[in-house]
Amino acid sequence: MNPNMQREPVVYGLFDPDGNCGYVGTTRVNTTQRWWEHRYRAKKDHPAPVYQWIRSVGLESVKIRKLEDVPEGADAHLLEIKYIKEMLDQGHPVQNQIGRDGKPHSNGDRMKQILSEKKRGKPTWIKGKTGPEAGWTEERKKAQSERMKQRYAAK
Repeated sequence: MNPNMQREPVVYGLFDPDGNCGYVGTTRVNTTQRWWEHRYRAKKDHPAPVYQWIRSVGLESVKIRKLEDVPEGADAHLLEIKYIKEMLDQGHPVQNQIGRDGKPHSNGDRMKQILSEKKRGKPTWIKGKTGPEAGWTEERKKAQSERMKQRYAAK
């Protein structure tokens, strides 16, 4: 078996040379494999904030560090959220956009802004229709928002 594919579910952090954590993540494979994936995306000019941070620090300067092994049956995302909060509280320049508010899989304000701008003016499920033409009233938007909040609160 390729040693880079050895299973090692962990929570990890990406750190600059000064010890500042710029990103917290989880992997089910291992930190070596995950670091190569991050490097590839940073080299290919991926626009995500974490890759912008990696490029600003210097690709060769950023190091990956295991923060905690994920115990069998544990929710890795809850551990990730714990470390994101901890790093933010300590003043680290954490670039994570999802989970910044302490809830797994939740988008922060910056991501909500980006996502809403990308969707603005795009067709909805009613082919070729947008906005009010497609039946998206303020009342319907609020109802849909409440349904989504309830769905994710139940998870």
